Amino acid sequence: MTKLVRDDLKSAPLQSEHFGYALSSNTALKVIDLYKDLNQNVIDLTTRLTQNLKSLHLEVTGAVKEFEKVKGLIDDDHASFSKVINAFQNSTSPEELGNEMFTSIKSRGYDTKWGMNFLNEVRKVESYMNFFDVMAPTKDGLDRKGTDWVLSLKNWVEKELGARKDWYNFIAKLVNTSYYFEVHSKRPSTVPQTMEKVKEALGNHGDILNDKIMELGNSKEEVLTKMDTEVLWTAVKEIFQQPEIICSTGNENRMTIKGSFIKVNFLQCVK
Repeated sequence: MTKLVRDDLKSAPLQSEHFGYALSSNTALKVIDLYKDLNQNVIDLTTRLTQNLKSLHLEVTGAVKEFEKVKGLIDDDHASFSKVINAFQNSTSPEELGNEMFTSIKSRGYDTKWGMNFLNEVRKVESYMNFFDVMAPTKDGLDRKGTDWVLSLKNWVEKELGARKDWYNFIAKLVNTSYYFEVHSKRPSTVPQTMEKVKEALGNHGDILNDKIMELGNSKEEVLTKMDTEVLWTAVKEIFQQPEIICSTGNENRMTIKGSFIKVNFLQCVK
């Protein structure tokens, strides 16, 4: 024994796992429950922030009248917050999520107070998670679910913001398509009033109204805003409305044409 203590006993560098907390089985189970609560806290914080961002996005885009500016705002928001989602496919750090959100909000020119408050709250959550990671006798049940944290953000970006992005891309294609002569060579006598009629009126160019766009245009769900649908039908009216031609009589000898995409054979009253 003397030899063991004096000669054979060796010291080793201190490791974090050399010391721990003596937890009863009930307490260990309680730690797992608390960890689940912490995950839910991050989910709830992200959900509230997403609702604020959604409201702000609709407010900002709703105040803009120019088509290209609205389209640009939608594209930029979609790109910025998609980056956050992609970063958290395999992430396990609430603080990293907070930093990503803060950076995205700031880059979009939105009120950074929201991003900073979110960052401060998830930092607290991560500190508790780190404490429980050390306290727990096993890592079983202590899962950091990064994909769950951003699920509400993902739903908004992919389903709603993504839908608006697709919609405005479609309208941009529709406007570009309207410059083809064949679109107007057989222009219908009345302005199309349904998505199906628009597709029919476009003839060979009707494939821009794919299944996704047709579903969006006919959907009863409030994915698109009233402004979004009005933008489409304003464009359709401009493209397909028959021009109005007024020929004066008497000594004025004047002709007035109102409309877009005027064809020569519309000038029937010219003698």
